[in-house]
Amino acid sequence: MEIEFDVKITSNILYDYMLRHTYSSLSGLTGSLVGVLMLMLFASNRQPICLIIGAVILLYLPWTLFIKSKQQALNTPAFKKPLHYRLSDEGIEVSQDGSTWTPVDLNGTEEGNGYTVESLRNTELFPEVEAEHIDTDFGGNVKAKKVKISVSQVGPAVVEDGENRLQIMELELWNGVENVAKDVVPTVDTDKPFESGDTWRAQNLTDGDYGLVSDKGYSTDILDYQKTALDLEKPVTIEFDFHEAVEFSSLRIFPRSSKDSVLGGIYANYPKIYTVSVSEDGTNWRDLVVDEDKGMVRKLADLQNMKMSTASFQGVIRAQTGLPGRMTGAFDQNPVSAYKYLGNKEDSEYEGGEVNITEQYEGEDMFAQGV
Repeated sequence: MEIEFDVKITSNILYDYMLRHTYSSLSGLTGSLVGVLMLMLFASNRQPICLIIGAVILLYLPWTLFIKSKQQALNTPAFKKPLHYRLSDEGIEVSQDGSTWTPVDLNGTEEGNGYTVESLRNTELFPEVEAEHIDTDFGGNVKAKKVKISVSQVGPAVVEDGENRLQIMELELWNGVENVAKDVVPTVDTDKPFESGDTWRAQNLTDGDYGLVSDKGYSTDILDYQKTALDLEKPVTIEFDFHEAVEFSSLRIFPRSSKDSVLGGIYANYPKIYTVSVSEDGTNWRDLVVDEDKGMVRKLADLQNMKMSTASFQGVIRAQTGLPGRMTGAFDQNPVSAYKYLGNKEDSEYEGGEVNITEQYEGEDMFAQGV
C-alpha cells in the first residue's frame, strides 16, 4: 500500500521548535530563572534597574527567535514549498516539485543524498502540519470533463458514538502541480443524505479546509452502528462536472482525523472500497480503477508525534508498539520486539487484510540476529 502526504514548515512551527529547543536547555532555563528573580527583586525594592534587566532577559530571546524564524522561513528553499512524502514498501521518497523524487536514506549511508536521517535524538519524524490523505495513482495524466467516485464500502465506525457513515474532509484531483478540483462543488447521490449547517455539506469537499481544526467536511447520514467495515447496498456517488476537460494523474482523499475509530489508530468512516470513472464528452464513461480496496488505513498522526532516541541505534528508526492498533507516543531505547514482513497475507480473518510476517524477534534475539 502507498501513502502520500505533504509537510509544510511555516514560521510559526519554526518559532515553536526554537522556543522548545531553547527553553528545554540548561542555558535557557537559567536565563529565565535570572529574569524572574530580577522581577521578584524589583517587587521588593522597587529599583527600576531590576525591572529593566528582568524584562530584557525575559523578552529579548523570544523576540530574537521570532525574527529568526521569520527569516529562515523566507530564505530557506526547503521551507518555501511543501515537501511531498511518499511511503511505500520500497521506502520513503520526497519531492518538492511533484515530479522529481529523492529517496530518504534512513541509515545515513547513501553519499550525495540530500535527505539523510543521520541522528534522530529528540526530533520529530514528520511534523503534524498538513492533512494526511489516501492516494490513488492512475499511472499518468487523465483528461476528463466528468469524474465519478463510487464508494461501495466504508471503514470502521467512530468509537465515541459507534456511528458508521461515509465522511470525507477533502477531495483533490492532483496533476502533480495543483488540485484541479479546488472549489468545484460536486454532486452527491446517496440514499442517506445529510447536511448540518456549514459543518457537513458537499461544498466542504473542495474548499481547501482539511478539517484538522474545524472538523468540517462531507458526511452521509447514519448507515449502521459498530461495524469495522460496512458494505453499502447502494454506493455513494460523488460526481464532478467541469466546465471544460481537465487533466489529472491521481486522486487524493482526506479522511476524518479528529475522531478515532472502533479499531483504534485506524481512520473512521473513510471510503475503503471505491471505483473511479471518467468521461471526456460527458456521456461515455470508462473506469480508471474498479473496487479499489485501501485496506485498514492507519492514521499517520500516530507516527508524527513519536520521539526518537538514537543512543543505541544511531541513524536507524526503530518502532515499538503498545496497545494493538496503536503506536506508542515515544520510543523505548531498547524495543521489546521486531517483525519482518513481506507483502500481505493471501488469506486473512480480518476484512482489511494483514501483513505476511516472515520473521519475529524478541528481546536479546533482535541484537543477536543484527536486527
